[in-house]
Amino acid sequence: MHEHNLKTGGLDPTIFNYWYLKSVGIDANSPIMKKARDWIISKGGIESSQTMTKFKLAIFGHFPWSKLWYVPMFIFKKGGLYSYTYMKDITAQWVYPHLTALAYLRYHKTVFNHGADIFELWVNPPASIENDPVEVTEVPHDDILNLVQEMLKLR
Repeated sequence: MHEHNLKTGGLDPTIFNYWYLKSVGIDANSPIMKKARDWIISKGGIESSQTMTKFKLAIFGHFPWSKLWYVPMFIFKKGGLYSYTYMKDITAQWVYPHLTALAYLRYHKTVFNHGADIFELWVNPPASIENDPVEVTEVPHDDILNLVQEMLKLR
């Protein structure tokens, strides 16, 4: 990496690139990884990343779901008491598909195999990241069934 490349950059892609490099076996103590980590920390660390980055990190167990906004399920219902908030009618066409997926993932606190730990990219790390998925042991609530139907319509 050339020195001039370090003067600019984006926090979010740098976090993902650091995570990738660490996941494929690049030593976190190597000079280049240390430089990247120091740069990430100087920009505010994981805490300063964008919301979409935090959602992606939560999906892989690197950010607490509890620190992300909860999407209320009623906004996906058409008609009834909350019909004025039907999101499909009041958002840009590209927002709705993303919002439905994020609502579903956030509701279930979905966590996949998270690969290399990147806890060192926090400026003020939480004591732990508890991302226990919601255990589905019964028939899903009508709101979740409605959300899944909305997602299927978007295919």
